[in-house]
Amino acid sequence: MLNILSIYYRFNAGNFVYDYYGYAQHGLVARADTPEQLISLLIQYKNNRPQVYQRANYYNAVMGTENEGKSHALALTYIQDFLEQKQTPA
Repeated sequence: MLNILSIYYRFNAGNFVYDYYGYAQHGLVARADTPEQLISLLIQYKNNRPQVYQRANYYNAVMGTENEGKSHALALTYIQDFLEQKQTPA
């Protein structure tokens, strides 16, 4: 994950699902409900930019482990092992 600081802010109250992917709910991004909160967060982040890298743990279990950056190879290994088990007669 790229340590990119993000803020969830709805610019209009259109007819869509709030926080569809749960990024704000799970703490991946900060949430601003009003223009004043948005401005406050922007000023706060300008003066003291937080490291948000580890917030992505909910979405990527290999964050901070020896497998970080290797999730593609890890997934392929698990899939290959699964398929090999399916082909082996019981």
